[in-house]
Amino acid sequence: MKRQEREIRQRFSLRKYKIGVLPALIGTTLLVFGTATETLADHKVNYNFIDINNLSATERSLIIEGVPSGKVSSDEEIILVYKRVNGKRVFPKTGSRTNLLVEVGLAGATLGAAVYLRKSKKGRHTFFVMTILGTMVLGSHVIVADDYQSLLEQVTKIVKTDAELSQVLTPSEISNYQYIGYIRRKLPAIQKGTVNVYYRDRAGNSLAPMETAAQDGAVGQPYSTKSLFRQSIEKDGRTYNWVETQGEEKGTLSEGVANVIYVYEEVGTPHRLFRQ
Repeated sequence: MKRQEREIRQRFSLRKYKIGVLPALIGTTLLVFGTATETLADHKVNYNFIDINNLSATERSLIIEGVPSGKVSSDEEIILVYKRVNGKRVFPKTGSRTNLLVEVGLAGATLGAAVYLRKSKKGRHTFFVMTILGTMVLGSHVIVADDYQSLLEQVTKIVKTDAELSQVLTPSEISNYQYIGYIRRKLPAIQKGTVNVYYRDRAGNSLAPMETAAQDGAVGQPYSTKSLFRQSIEKDGRTYNWVETQGEEKGTLSEGVANVIYVYEEVGTPHRLFRQ
């Protein structure tokens, strides 16, 4: 009797789950495709971490207080601006630091030795040399630090159109620096070029589908249509031979769309040409 009850319960349980199989599969499919859609990338946003002293007066006037915000509609650069808040010198690209206490100690030792040497006549010339060396110890790192433009390595984020900047990246904490605002500007659009190839008779009628030799390539990149050339074309039981080319078969891409047209004549037409 117990075995019979167990089998009944199992059958009931199986039926119960069968009812929910299709909705569950549909829900899972929607969830997977919905998530995949959300991760599609449309635009690039570059983040640079800059000391305010490296900005021009014009650039400083563009600083916006607060965390970067707003919708993304194109490739952009976000300059996160910082200012130094204490006496330590930071070397952003290497991560090394020089402490003012160490600098002062070295300078003090150098100047002390100079004063001691000054007591003797022979040491007076050395005094001036040691004084200059002490001054150089204090000032040398300032010159080196000024050569560095970025406080941290550039960060690049790929985001969807209409993404909210405040949700993409927040300003990083940098030792000895205070975040004060940001500058937002669009990255220059990359110029692109396309080269299409057409096959036509002398009347301009199409003899074969259009081909593309280069699509949305960077301006200045080389292209060639020679691999798409056809000596002859068969259409509607007729044979057409090549007679001339209109446009440049080989060159570099320019902005916009360029066309190369291979022109053909039906076999039997005088002045047929054969390409070497």
